[in-house]
Amino acid sequence: MSESDAQRRRAALKRFMELRGLKALPWCRRAHVGSGNLYNFFAGRSDSLSARVLEKLARAENVSVDALLGESAVPGNVPLLGWIGAGAQILWVDNQDRTEMVDAPPGLVVGAAVRVRGDSMEPVYRDGDLLFYERRNDVGADVHGRDCVVHVHDGPVYLKTVARGRDGLYHLTGYNQREPLVDQRLDWAAPVVWIKRG
Repeated sequence: MSESDAQRRRAALKRFMELRGLKALPWCRRAHVGSGNLYNFFAGRSDSLSARVLEKLARAENVSVDALLGESAVPGNVPLLGWIGAGAQILWVDNQDRTEMVDAPPGLVVGAAVRVRGDSMEPVYRDGDLLFYERRNDVGADVHGRDCVVHVHDGPVYLKTVARGRDGLYHLTGYNQREPLVDQRLDWAAPVVWIKRG
C-alpha cells in the first residue's frame, strides 16, 4: 500500500470514529481485536490493518469495511447516544461498550440518535420518541431557526432551537422553557433530521 493510500485510510478511519463518537480501546474490545492495531496504524508505525482486523471492526459497528474506510456510504444502524429529559439536557450513555444501535432513517449516512424521556418537550416531542441527527464538529449555516442537538462550549449538550445571537454567539430556546439561554458559544450544533415516534 502506498503512503498516500495509508494516509487516506487513516483519515477516513479517524473521521468514522469521530462521527460515531468511538474511542479506540472500547471499540477494539467490542470487536475482539488488540487496540495496538489501531494505535500503531494511527501513529504511522504500520501502513495497513489486516483484512481480518478491518472485518471485525466493521462488524462491531454493523457496517461494511468499505463504509469504515470511507469508500461507500454508511447504511444500517446508528448509535443511540443518550436520553433527553427535563431541561432538554442530554444524558449520555456512559459506557460505550453498551451503546444500543437503532435503525437509521433513509438518507442518514453518519448520524446518531437520542431518546426523549418524560413530557418536558410536549407537544412537539413525546416520551419515547427517537430524534436522529447527523454528527458534526462545527456550527453550520443551516442551524438557524431549527431544533438542534447543541454542545455549549465547556458545558452541557442540549436539544434547543437555535437563533443567531451577537458576535458569533447563539440564543437557545427550548419547549416549555421560560427563559432562553442568551449569547451562548457553541462547539457544535446538529439539526434534528428525523423523528421516529415512540
